[in-house]
Amino acid sequence: MRSKTPHILADNRSRIALFAIYLAYVLILTLKPFDFSAHWIPLFLHNPAGELFGVKVYDLINNVLLFMPLGFLLGVHFGRSRERRASLLIRVTLTGALLSMGIETAQIFLERTTSAIDVMTNTSGTALGCTLASYRIWERSFAVQAIRIWHMRRFRILFATCYAAVLAGILFAPVRWNRFDTWDDSYPFLLGNEGTDDRPWRGEIHSLLIFDRALPPGEIASLASQTADGLSPSRVAGLRPVAAFPFDDEGRVARNPADPDNSLRLTGEGVERLRDRPGIRFDGGKVSSRQLGKTLTERLKAASQLTISLWLRPADPEQVGPARIVSISRNPERRNVTLGQEGRRLTLRVRTPQTWKNASRIPLYSDRVFEDTRYRHVAATFHHGVARVYVDGVPAGRPLYAHRHYLPHRLEFGTRLYGWFACCFIFFWPLTQLVYSIPVRRRFIGMMLVMAGYVALIDSLYWFFFGQPFGPFLLMPVAGVSLIAGRAGRFFSGLHPGGS
Repeated sequence: MRSKTPHILADNRSRIALFAIYLAYVLILTLKPFDFSAHWIPLFLHNPAGELFGVKVYDLINNVLLFMPLGFLLGVHFGRSRERRASLLIRVTLTGALLSMGIETAQIFLERTTSAIDVMTNTSGTALGCTLASYRIWERSFAVQAIRIWHMRRFRILFATCYAAVLAGILFAPVRWNRFDTWDDSYPFLLGNEGTDDRPWRGEIHSLLIFDRALPPGEIASLASQTADGLSPSRVAGLRPVAAFPFDDEGRVARNPADPDNSLRLTGEGVERLRDRPGIRFDGGKVSSRQLGKTLTERLKAASQLTISLWLRPADPEQVGPARIVSISRNPERRNVTLGQEGRRLTLRVRTPQTWKNASRIPLYSDRVFEDTRYRHVAATFHHGVARVYVDGVPAGRPLYAHRHYLPHRLEFGTRLYGWFACCFIFFWPLTQLVYSIPVRRRFIGMMLVMAGYVALIDSLYWFFFGQPFGPFLLMPVAGVSLIAGRAGRFFSGLHPGGS
């Protein structure tokens, strides 16, 4: 049975607008993170056969599904003429092949895989979509009934509400991704080097405190205002650290007043006590404790937040590796947390489901802080994905990977503003169109007010739960997407009926 064609496909202007949005989605998803550079060309030329003909079943299915709408939309648009099915299929399939080849060529300049297999599967998806369009399935009774349901005002309101709730869950998902649930309690606690002895840090550590909470900036500034040997036992006890090493005793054992059963034994070469003041000097050696690593992992894993505070003096302002200052890790590829020195900067790597076993997918780097070898206080905190590094009580650079960066980074959009805008476009464009489709007297103004209220609600919830809002990182891209959607909404007359 056939019935009247739904207006979204019958109207030429609506079809073109729908194709433009689809094309924007394809280009965003295939060309992210948009960091084009000739730097990647030699990597492609190094193994062109492996690049061009590598096959993954997951990618095969994705590529077919991604280009099926292209074939379907072009088939609908050009199929309204009296062109033969065979010639229409050839023309549409050729268009899909040319678009796919253009995308794969552009991917040579990105940190992505260029594949001839992708071109074949994309072309197959285009042909399949065009074949479906040739049967005019959108005129069947089930499709018309679906459009009638969509035209119901209550259904669109319900659908928009459900989508907004799902989108809020996606925005809050990074909080779950940034817990310490994946920490391994078999990793030892290390000072001065990796367990494999190939990441040495050379310098002096005068005092070390580890907390199972992220200290606020005021407490860190208070700690930095004192000298390492100026911290009294009562002051340390009042701070409630899970581990504390003043290094003010003698012999080969460094006591831990916060947990006397987990002291450190100073053995091996390249580790010695300072003679003129409390502290330890590292010169290629390390201090290791598997029991302390287990205890700290259990305490920090339960809290999913931490602070590492220490007074140190590097022997060399330029050390690489990163050179391990404090670490809970098994080897350079497996860690729970590492505070190290990379060049003249500090780096913090924390393992979460987001950063994986090596915690290197999202490392935090400070500003250049080691311009000399003077004595200084260093602190690093991590909570809800917000990582910060302080030197002498002052933030050493911005928290590069706060909660607002994790979603675009997780989806490989990068952390630059245009990547965040593209990420917002992907998720917020459907919501803006859903809100715009609800019939009210002034649709554009109503849509802008609803989107402003939604963003304000998300921002308020982030502020309430995590103490830091999205701010302009969410407001500006969503406002831009809403403005574009409002101006483009009049082209989607088939999706925005008068209502019933």
